[in-house]
Amino acid sequence: SSDLAYLCSKVRPQIAVAVLAFILCSQPMVTMLLSSPADLDMTKFLVATKEVFTGSLFIFLLIAGKRCDRFNYVDKLAIGFLLVYLAYFVTSPAPIMLSALSFREAFMVVLFYFLGRIMFTDFRDMQDSIYSVIAAAVFLCLFGIFERIFLSDAVWNQLGAVTYSMTKRGSIALSQNGLVPAQWYTYVGGTAIRRMVSTVLDPTSLARFLAFPLVAMMFIRGRIHKSYGVYPIKLALIALLSSCVLLAFGRGGELEIITAIGFVAYYKYGFKVLVPLVPVILYVLLQTQMYSLDSEEAMRHAGSLVDGLHELLKKPLGGGLGTAGQEVSNYTTGTSADGSESYFASLAYQTGVPGIVSYFAFFLALTFYLIRKSRASAMGKEYVLIAGIGFSIFWTSLLADSAIAPISSGLALYFLGSTVSMKARMKAQALIERRSALAIHQSELGHQYA
Repeated sequence: SSDLAYLCSKVRPQIAVAVLAFILCSQPMVTMLLSSPADLDMTKFLVATKEVFTGSLFIFLLIAGKRCDRFNYVDKLAIGFLLVYLAYFVTSPAPIMLSALSFREAFMVVLFYFLGRIMFTDFRDMQDSIYSVIAAAVFLCLFGIFERIFLSDAVWNQLGAVTYSMTKRGSIALSQNGLVPAQWYTYVGGTAIRRMVSTVLDPTSLARFLAFPLVAMMFIRGRIHKSYGVYPIKLALIALLSSCVLLAFGRGGELEIITAIGFVAYYKYGFKVLVPLVPVILYVLLQTQMYSLDSEEAMRHAGSLVDGLHELLKKPLGGGLGTAGQEVSNYTTGTSADGSESYFASLAYQTGVPGIVSYFAFFLALTFYLIRKSRASAMGKEYVLIAGIGFSIFWTSLLADSAIAPISSGLALYFLGSTVSMKARMKAQALIERRSALAIHQSELGHQYA
């Protein structure tokens, strides 16, 4: 991973993003095929491939001289959030391994953001990088369709789906036939339906991964967007990705898409559209079984959020990293630890008020920054769309820890950082052009009076 990261630090951003997208997509499948119940350390090493690659790429880019153009308040809040985690890591009473695993959650959020900040160059590179992500998403969809049609539960079991999940998480619930993890199934009208997992091997992560490239195709202008021959292909790809999000039955991904579209609708039409539309959408969603407040999933996530609020009142300063959260569930007994469903609850149990405040401050400031900058830019729609993706990651993480997982949101966080850099560099370029024009004007005046 380190050698590959070094090579990627020497090429154009879109190539590095393509490699990163491929690693995020393929790591679970490769790990499943190579993992063994007898070699737990090897499994965990393979699972960490994406973290090693991303961290190495960031370091090599820094060594090569890549930097943020200028630190803004969003960057400072991101570092503040990480410093809070670092303080709780140092003082945690939990075993060092569990503390480090919990620290990794915040570290990867901030790392992906700053990777976008330093690696990005201009809007053309952003367009090309999005094409790379779309290509990865299409690959996931095509393999997802293939596995849904041709790979039975028995085949997945032979490939090691259960073994992989158990070595990664400790212990898991199995489906009714005992051949695949229980989360691979959902129930609609009492009927069990197998969810699409593709090479990600997790339907929730798959839906969240597809959310960003889907809305990017809908709203972000491409370099060939004016060609009429492109529209049928674009519509076909949108239909493909939308279908696969639905086949994954991933509520988180669907809510991210709805939120991003809502932000664009607000940008174009203002509150006059959102005020009547939002209640209608909420009512329709709540009438479906997937989003019913009475469902077991909804009760579990909501219960974790409420538990986090109660813990915040009992222990405002938290108990230290590694004392609660999803990582504790995954890497100890596999049982449900405190705050294992909601990232908000995980923060409340581990870092208390400081962690909650710093996390909220970072994401809300990031959203506000992009929306505010959109008002004075010809690319306002793109800024608002990316802001919507960032806000959707934030608010869905209040209910689900998976919202900030690298596969789920890593690339979206990268583009959030890229968009911040794009605005800063466009502003710097505009300033240079104004100064150049002023110098030329003054020179012309000097010649006139000479």
